[in-house]
Amino acid sequence: MTLTPGHLPEEQRKILRAVALAYRRVMRGAEEPAATRAEEARLAQKRQSEALAAATAEYRRLSPWATGDKRAVSAEVNRIIAAAINVDPQWFWHGPDA
Repeated sequence: MTLTPGHLPEEQRKILRAVALAYRRVMRGAEEPAATRAEEARLAQKRQSEALAAATAEYRRLSPWATGDKRAVSAEVNRIIAAAINVDPQWFWHGPDA
């Protein structure tokens, strides 16, 4: 199921926004310089892992539906991030920080 922010209750929209922004803040943060393509790939993976960890922490902090099931939480966090990006990719990646 694709999440559509406009069809969610206000409480869920707040969670969606906070989780997506936690992910975006880390992904848009300053990049470390890399000397090789392999190092560049390693740093990108590290940033991706850190961004997902930040988004997951935000989801666990705010969501009453967060369970102890790591896979279920991971799946929901990834759905939230995908929904936020799909609504307006240009704004998500290049818009102002909120």
